[in-house]
Amino acid sequence: MMNIFNQFRIQHQGIMSTQGRIGRFTYCAWTFVILLLVSIFWIGILKCMEHGLIQREYLVNMQLTLMVITLIFVQGFQMIISIKRLHDRNLSGWYWLFNFVPFANLWLFINLTFLPGISNENKYGPQRATTNFETIMAWLSIIIYSSIILFAVIMLSKR
Repeated sequence: MMNIFNQFRIQHQGIMSTQGRIGRFTYCAWTFVILLLVSIFWIGILKCMEHGLIQREYLVNMQLTLMVITLIFVQGFQMIISIKRLHDRNLSGWYWLFNFVPFANLWLFINLTFLPGISNENKYGPQRATTNFETIMAWLSIIIYSSIILFAVIMLSKR
């Protein structure tokens, strides 16, 4: 049994650590936050270009570099929160490598997004409480993703 200090330490570890575990809502919230930040970054780049603050020639040369840096940042962050989510399911973080295996990545997506974690303490620590910020962001992402899917279905049915 963990003592109270270890439990407090695990509960308040930063999101950027692969130690500990996070639930579905926290996973959904942080996935949404990272996609939102990347979208804002690229919209900002496009707006700067539109208003002449960035020369088009410079952006063309920098575009590939910016895309690679963004991809590394997003994948690194996604890997960390996916490992923590796998820990919540009492699975090793090595299962994250299924992202690169066709059809196994579908299993991983379902596992990370829809299946509940272990409610008791597991070998990765006690269950972490979802913060208010994470709850709000998770519900916001669910509403936005559902609206996009509904809009796409409506548009496709009009064909």
